[in-house]
Amino acid sequence: MAKFSISLHTDGQLYKYHKTNYPNFIGISDGGTSGSTISYTAFGGISTGHTGLTPGEYVYCENTGVITQTQSSTTKIIGTALTANSIIVNMPPPDTTLEFASDAEAIAGTNTTKMISPYLNNLAQGFLGEVRQFCLSITGAITSANLNSAGWAICNGTTPTSQGITGATITTTPNLQQKFLRGASSTTTGGTGGAATDVVNHTHTFTTQASTNFTNGSLTDPYYANGNNMTNHTHSGTTDNQVITVDTIPPYYEVAYFIKVK
Repeated sequence: MAKFSISLHTDGQLYKYHKTNYPNFIGISDGGTSGSTISYTAFGGISTGHTGLTPGEYVYCENTGVITQTQSSTTKIIGTALTANSIIVNMPPPDTTLEFASDAEAIAGTNTTKMISPYLNNLAQGFLGEVRQFCLSITGAITSANLNSAGWAICNGTTPTSQGITGATITTTPNLQQKFLRGASSTTTGGTGGAATDVVNHTHTFTTQASTNFTNGSLTDPYYANGNNMTNHTHSGTTDNQVITVDTIPPYYEVAYFIKVK
């Protein structure tokens, strides 16, 4: 006999679940027909005898009482499939479909009937002074405005107030634009240093290779024709001071640093 979701109505009778008319879901029937006495599996129990379920996925009830794993505007979550044939009946969110909060709703934390992303919830609960990196330019990524709403200010050396954040505990942000972060040698942070380029002054010293002897008569030059020989010799010296600018930045990918200010 087909199983269906049931609700307890104000008249004390059981009805097939309906989001508007009979929203008070209490369990899954063990079978039965209209007007008959039925038994059902309540919250915390395991309802068996189902077919075609995907284990580990949510299970919903539809307005007709039909049990499904397809969510819609008229469904309500009623549990989780343990196996292809069984459901553990769980307490659903209060009289609502399983909906996910928007970024703004998750950050505000005021809508208690929607599922909130743990990541966004963690954003709202970050530690003061904590710094995080974000790839804001990636499609679908969180926005700067969302971060500001959650109390995160971009690290550009300005004040949170100038970024539209009111009531901030930390009133000035560090300027981390075009900078790498380095671990401090102690708990004292904020030290700076380094440069994008390095200017190197240097000189070169040199000595030439010894020249070859030339004996009398080996050349037609009158100097050698008169019996004079050229002896081995070298030349040495130092070049002028050379100034070279060296780029010290390795290959990089830019992200935006934000700091929790309230």
